[in-house]
Amino acid sequence: PIDGFGFQSHIDINFPSEAQIRNAVDKVVATGLQVHFSEIDVRMNANNDLTFPTNSRLQAQRAKCKEVVEIFSDIPKEQQFAITVWGLIDSQTWLIDFWGQPEWPLLFNDDLTPKPAHTGFAEGLKE
Repeated sequence: PIDGFGFQSHIDINFPSEAQIRNAVDKVVATGLQVHFSEIDVRMNANNDLTFPTNSRLQAQRAKCKEVVEIFSDIPKEQQFAITVWGLIDSQTWLIDFWGQPEWPLLFNDDLTPKPAHTGFAEGLKE
């Protein structure tokens, strides 16, 4: 039997939209299955136009992390399985090797200090 559905969440600051994510989640929630947001990372350099993260992109990443976690938090508790982040520090992300360009998709800087994305993640949590 199938008792859950996972959203492999390799996304970026602009895509998918909040409406697209909510629509997909609502369809799964309607089935009664548990929901897992897995492998979350949020790219901010999809256009390969940065050599270092800018404050505006860091804030956009914060907003997207908050949005994703809020969507998960809105799922009925009995259908929430888990949220999994796909890595810890930016320099160890798989995205750098995969795309061959700089990227900072995770919640912590290389020195383990929290990024704005970490704050957004925490802000999205609801009781």
